[in-house]
Amino acid sequence: MNVMRLVIREGSVLAGIGGAAGLVGAPRRGPGLARLLYGVTPLDAVTLTSVISIVVVVALIAVGRPAWCASRVDPCTALRGE
Repeated sequence: MNVMRLVIREGSVLAGIGGAAGLVGAPRRGPGLARLLYGVTPLDAVTLTSVISIVVVVALIAVGRPAWCASRVDPCTALRGE
């Protein structure tokens, strides 16, 4: 379980950093993308929150499978294979 917790925590940190970078970069890129958006303002809070939430959830799901597999491997076998 410690291995699973470690892998998920590292994936969560990376997803959080990506979300924060997206929030910081949105005001700079928003006006350039305004012509591509229909019916949504570039800095719509609901849209930004939804997109970042979806990306974080997908990142956690993507980290979950390798974390589960890593927690099932015997440490001695993993060390012997290297």
